[in-house]
Amino acid sequence: AVPVAARAPAGRMPALAPAPGLFLVARRNLPSPNFFKTVVLLTRHDADGTVGVIVNRRTGFDAGDLLPDLPGSKGAGHAVFIGGPVAPHRIVMLLRRERPVDTVERVTDEISFCADRDVLEALIARRKPATELRLYAGHAGWAPGQLDHELARGDWYLVQAETPAVFDEDSDRLWDRLINRLDPPGIRVRAPTATGLAGLSPMRGGRR
Repeated sequence: AVPVAARAPAGRMPALAPAPGLFLVARRNLPSPNFFKTVVLLTRHDADGTVGVIVNRRTGFDAGDLLPDLPGSKGAGHAVFIGGPVAPHRIVMLLRRERPVDTVERVTDEISFCADRDVLEALIARRKPATELRLYAGHAGWAPGQLDHELARGDWYLVQAETPAVFDEDSDRLWDRLINRLDPPGIRVRAPTATGLAGLSPMRGGRR
């Protein structure tokens, strides 16, 4: 899927408003170490604030390492990702193609969010594959109005989420793929004023 909206100029609201099922894509020089080169899937946005999960920061651990007492976790092949700076010792999940129940919160038509251990244990027992189950240590969160302020300041691009990309094997490269579409690399200059440009002569034969 091609992103449908880019970062808004500072002081303006973005073309898309924050909502579940959208990606936040960090701008190239976002200074926050918690979100540098990250893609966040928004899972909730309401009057109480915003919740999301960083989807492109794989750790070197899997479920068997961090949840050794979870039946069937060893050898299940489920890597653990860094989901965000909030509650980093708590595991949350993104599920694909699961029916919503009391503890499974619908994010998009295909993706759900869950933090229930019993659900995780049942999914591991069913051998739900990594292409349909992702585990995250922690999540991201914003107070009411905080994310709107960051978007208006130009900290993020806000685009439609790509469901397959969340569960791809190379999801750790997702930021690179998205940022190169949203903000193509190239030679960057500090733009002069229109008056200054008008005073420049065209280059001829390599000389002015």
